[in-house]
Amino acid sequence: MYQVVSQEVADYIMSDSRTFRAVMEFADGTELSDGIAKITTQASTANKDIIAGDTVSQSITAEVTGLTADISGKTFVLYFYAVNLFSELEEKLIPFWRYKVTSCKQNGEKWTVEAHDGFYKSDDTYTSSLSFPAITDDVELEICNKLGILPPRYDYSQLCDEDGEPILTADGQEIYVRDSAPIKIDAPLEECTYREMLGYCASLDGGKCAMLDREGHLIHKAWTDIDYTVTAGRADEPETDQNDIKISQISCKVDENKTLNITATPGRCMTFTNPYMTQNLLSKAAGNYLMKPYRPLSIYHRLGDPRLDILDVVTVVKADGTSYRVPLMSMSYSYDGGLSANISATGTPDSNNKSNDNSPMMRKVKKVVAAAQNATEEKLRAAFQESIDYIVGNEGGYVVTKFNADNQPIATYYSDNLDIEQAKEFLLINNHGIAGGTNGIHGQINTAIDIQGRINAEQILTGILSAIVIQSLNYSETNKTGSKIDLEDGTFSFGGGALTFANNILKLVGCAIDNGAFKVDKNGNTTMTSANITNGTINCGNGKFKVDSSGNVTANSLKSNNAEITGGKINIETSSKLDSAIKLSYNEWTIELSPLQWELTNSTIGGHIVCQAGGLFFYWNDELKVQIDSNSGNISTYSGDLVFQVTTNNKIVNVCDGNGTVTVQINGANGNVYANDFFVKIGGGYTSIRDKLNI
Repeated sequence: MYQVVSQEVADYIMSDSRTFRAVMEFADGTELSDGIAKITTQASTANKDIIAGDTVSQSITAEVTGLTADISGKTFVLYFYAVNLFSELEEKLIPFWRYKVTSCKQNGEKWTVEAHDGFYKSDDTYTSSLSFPAITDDVELEICNKLGILPPRYDYSQLCDEDGEPILTADGQEIYVRDSAPIKIDAPLEECTYREMLGYCASLDGGKCAMLDREGHLIHKAWTDIDYTVTAGRADEPETDQNDIKISQISCKVDENKTLNITATPGRCMTFTNPYMTQNLLSKAAGNYLMKPYRPLSIYHRLGDPRLDILDVVTVVKADGTSYRVPLMSMSYSYDGGLSANISATGTPDSNNKSNDNSPMMRKVKKVVAAAQNATEEKLRAAFQESIDYIVGNEGGYVVTKFNADNQPIATYYSDNLDIEQAKEFLLINNHGIAGGTNGIHGQINTAIDIQGRINAEQILTGILSAIVIQSLNYSETNKTGSKIDLEDGTFSFGGGALTFANNILKLVGCAIDNGAFKVDKNGNTTMTSANITNGTINCGNGKFKVDSSGNVTANSLKSNNAEITGGKINIETSSKLDSAIKLSYNEWTIELSPLQWELTNSTIGGHIVCQAGGLFFYWNDELKVQIDSNSGNISTYSGDLVFQVTTNNKIVNVCDGNGTVTVQINGANGNVYANDFFVKIGGGYTSIRDKLNI
């Protein structure tokens, strides 16, 4: 949102009765103001949904007088300023973007001027003279120079100390630092447009969008919540969707084989494309989008505010007090002394949120597909032309009408001979239909169309064939012969039922593939070497290997290259996207492996061992008994509380009691052992060294 310095001007803009004036300030220093009768502006994002890396375009149409010549090609900055007809008000010019005149037409004294911002030519293919790899700053500057956009402006923050006071240079100047560093780009994509490349660069900067500021400089801007409310008294009742949209997942397609994802909770996903995105950069962008609900709506802002920007997020309040968070995705201003606006936020519901990927990589794929389709269509056109040349290019011929005994016409022939009996090529027309051939009237008929709507021909050439059922002449469902395609329910049967497809089930009967390695008998049973498939279940070796319809596999032994599993089962379970476990079980014994730890459990005795990166832990039921710390090497035993501990430090081994007090120390450097007492076995008991030495 543009900030005016004068609070008096800001208050007047928010009043119920305002008047505005417009000024076009051209690059050559000339101005046009008094002759501006009407202006319509249009600003909108390129996408109908909130997308990281989106772009914003601006255009205007103005009716003016006072021009003496066509001004096409000239650039100007449009300004609005508020005027109070009843009292003095500071003339505060509010810049309303920089434009280039693309059309200027005269009608009497009035001229209609159309103009666009610097994105006007941005959908052309991006060509670069840079040496790659290159940083995004250089890419953006090159594009700005080619499109006539003023150089980029990046966000800077003032450098302050811990108390918030500005840090100054030696000569007393304030210090500002760039908020984000440029990113290195290896190479531009083929068929990438200027607009797409600017969007890629902006989305690498915290998921921001690319647009031009009010003076015409390229900037990166995030969707920004501002303290601004469109109240019911200043606007008509909005037309709203029924539900909010809340993005809870972000998906960025890097290339055909790599997609990055961030998920807060399952739900609405924002999808976009950026071939230079990394997981770390996507994480930085997530905060601008995740879990921020907004309401799609459109509203007529009777008292439009020229300070609002696209990508501002405002609050809209209905007459009943209901309020919505609304991102400004489209704004259309109308000026004729007053200033009003139509503003809207769009977005598809969650169930309809499907990515319409028109990225360079997808356009390349579509281009290949289109080339193949064009080749097919070219063959079809050539065949049509061949038939047309055959018909239209024919010269001469005869029209002969044949009569019956009562002298009534029964048929008309178009032939290559006046004597019908001698003709080879002919076309017959009568009240039952049309027939034709190339082997005389007594020979084979090549084409026949009867009045019942039946067409018989050796071949039919068409671009689109509309039909309900297509079947071969010998088709018989009872005898299982011929082939049939039912276009109503999508089923087809080839070779008398040898290959059938219906209700998403493919069935092969009586076929063999690869020398019998894959067979289907006449009853629909499929055999793969020693396996068969029946009713959705694969059975092999009398049930020793079985895959049921739920995907569960049962086998006495599984082998794969050098791996073999016999007499047990492997259960690989995934509990979430972040962790997974491999579980090996045999009766009461279980070994469970996950990215976090390894665990051995015996459910009968209640003992289990856990191995983590931090150490090895021995449990009896849920009670920790022994712990070996991988960092310090300490060994601790427990019986509820700490009972015994062995620690090591600088070649010294300490034996501690449950309170952590050292009771025995062994010095590995000098070989000394320190203890309160030693006991040795003498005869049938133990004797204290301290007592023997009388100390």
